[in-house]
Amino acid sequence: MVSKSRALARRLSILALALCASLALASVTAGSASALSVSLTKKTGASFFTEGGGATFKTLGVEEFPCQTSSGTGEYTSPTTGVITLTLRQCANRSGVSCTSPGQAKGTIAMATVPFQLVYLDAAKTKFGILMTPPASGVFASFNCSVFLNCVWKGNGLMGQITNPPLNVKSNQLTLSFAESAPYTQQFRQIEGTGTIYQLTESVNNGSATAMSLIATESGGYLEGIEGTFIP
Repeated sequence: MVSKSRALARRLSILALALCASLALASVTAGSASALSVSLTKKTGASFFTEGGGATFKTLGVEEFPCQTSSGTGEYTSPTTGVITLTLRQCANRSGVSCTSPGQAKGTIAMATVPFQLVYLDAAKTKFGILMTPPASGVFASFNCSVFLNCVWKGNGLMGQITNPPLNVKSNQLTLSFAESAPYTQQFRQIEGTGTIYQLTESVNNGSATAMSLIATESGGYLEGIEGTFIP
């Protein structure tokens, strides 16, 4: 009974996030010429997972933080939108002090479950991926590196590239990559390379927000034998 209650609570939470996602992304969709969508062999509740060998996030004026492993889980709520959660594990600062989100195992940074939209990343529409936008709280993640260092990630969005499968190829696999083009600058920050710039920021001990970047490559696929095709 407990497990069923938890499953129902999770489903209700995902539905609530899906509603928030549709509202939060309405202005983005209206202002974008992107028509990218995914065709799935399971039309509703299509879940996916990703796992990575490591991740790094870099913060302006602070330092570089390595994490030994990373993973993600998500679900499509429509052909163009969904929700996703990223988790970084065995994370530490430059001094080797573990960085941990509240309620998580030591060294684990758990990002909030946030809405995402499928988007093109360049004007030629040869590269595509996801745009993750903030949750209702506005906080992507919070964690402590010792009792003296509290960090909060905010900003208006984070973009990642889907590098596998290519467009128009049906596959049960999925690879999501976050890279930087310059220190503290994500490789992709605009839909189709123009318009609003999406940027993560970090504040330390309630200080001023500064630019940050996330570097990670996550490979995985769909659950329950689902296959997907990204369609232009």
